[in-house]
Amino acid sequence: MKKISKYNYKSDKCKCGKEITRNATQCGHCTHQKYDKILTKEFLYKEYIVNKKTMRQIAKQVECGVCAVETRLKKFNIKTRSISEAVKGKNNPFFGKYHTKEAKIKMSLAHKGKLVGKDNPSWLGGISKLPYLFKFNKKLKKQIRNRDNHTCQLCGMTEENHLNKYKQNLCIHHIDYDKKNCDKNNLISLCNSCHGKTSMFRGFWREYFEYLINKKKPTREQAIKLISKTINKNALVISSLGMTSRFVYKLLDKYKPFYLVGGMGSCLSVAMGIALNTKKKIIAITGDGETLMGLGTLVTHKRLNPKNLWHFILDNNQHASTGGQKTISNKCDFKSLSPNTIVIKIKKGKGNAGRIPLTGKQIKERFLKVLNE
Repeated sequence: MKKISKYNYKSDKCKCGKEITRNATQCGHCTHQKYDKILTKEFLYKEYIVNKKTMRQIAKQVECGVCAVETRLKKFNIKTRSISEAVKGKNNPFFGKYHTKEAKIKMSLAHKGKLVGKDNPSWLGGISKLPYLFKFNKKLKKQIRNRDNHTCQLCGMTEENHLNKYKQNLCIHHIDYDKKNCDKNNLISLCNSCHGKTSMFRGFWREYFEYLINKKKPTREQAIKLISKTINKNALVISSLGMTSRFVYKLLDKYKPFYLVGGMGSCLSVAMGIALNTKKKIIAITGDGETLMGLGTLVTHKRLNPKNLWHFILDNNQHASTGGQKTISNKCDFKSLSPNTIVIKIKKGKGNAGRIPLTGKQIKERFLKVLNE
């Protein structure tokens, strides 16, 4: 008797006898055998190297997926082209095309005055144009890198890996953003990626780096106070379960956050769903244990990458709310899995914060009101 799946797709059998579902014409094994006969080394070399067709063009010709073509090119050690090589010169759809003067004027007017000078939220009076002092030289930078063990103080990237990836030494950042202040306690080693993040949320980074320089970790309460410096009036806050939400209620309830009480592992997925459907800034605050429960969401976050979503992870290497059981956060590089992610290393322990005196219905209704404003 033929089975019917929960998706209402008919179940059938392939020619080889294996059962197939979802209206497929044959099983995966037979499909691979079919394309193995077509996508031979000689055929791929001729079409991809000699005729210079793209993987997509070959896939369309053979009526298969691009992945099937790419897999076999690697299997036969046929060197693949980068995107820049594939669209170089005449292969570029914009080759020989230029904007008209009218179009250039429209583009200029559309961007004129936006985020320029005092209108930019990071404006500090034009100090970025000031030159560095003479004493901010190679010798001083080398001393700072030696002090920091030639390691980025945020993500832990070594200088050796940094040289391989960015072809330069670790960056030396001024903690108070004052180029004239070259005191060693005002300088810190960062990788190129982490250094770029410090152009935003300057108040947050200034105070957090002071903790790092002094070899201290903030408490959960102090960390959430730091995060408050990144929140503006129109921002939406989503917090995970347990002690994180309790402290968010204690310190940030004026923003009417969405408290995911009891929803372990779902904070980032909820925040991402909201971020994809609004232009407002979204702040997701989670713990390391909660984040590890939803690792798949980190990869989805990297794939969709909503620019208005920022993810803060309070990492104390334990499930503090349920008894202090140890997590594996010290073995997991969250920032490489997910964009716009800031990991704050905090002290162990629960801290002191009362329960949230709101029902689920009240949390939902007041959050929706803020969302729709």
